[in-house]
Amino acid sequence: MVNNGSPLAMLDVINSVENILTIREGQIQCYVKDAATGEWIPQPVVPQMPAPAAALATFAVPVASAASAALAAHGCKRVILLNHPDNTGRIWVGGAGVTAASGIPLEPGQSQELSIGDTSAICAIAEVDTEPLIVAYLV
Repeated sequence: MVNNGSPLAMLDVINSVENILTIREGQIQCYVKDAATGEWIPQPVVPQMPAPAAALATFAVPVASAASAALAAHGCKRVILLNHPDNTGRIWVGGAGVTAASGIPLEPGQSQELSIGDTSAICAIAEVDTEPLIVAYLV
């Protein structure tokens, strides 16, 4: 569907969407369209971090290619994993025993954010031995 600039065309575009995200006062609210009535129903918003973080900390870890290994233990509220931009290979992250077949692949320069209570719950394995994974976490 193409919007030719008219309000009616824009209304058609909006009405054809099944899920809408709106931003209000810094909060994302999700709505789902009821197929039977055509009404938009607000969905409950679950806050990802109930209390603000006190500090941001970072560390880098060389990731082995032979077998997955857990990250060092640091209590946290949220973590961002970054495959260092200078790396040449992918790094896969996930739970215990993560592999290239089961993990989240991170290309060089790509990041993944997770809500997790401790960084040691995350394991990683690299395509190229000892390339660094940057870990930033909120405490």
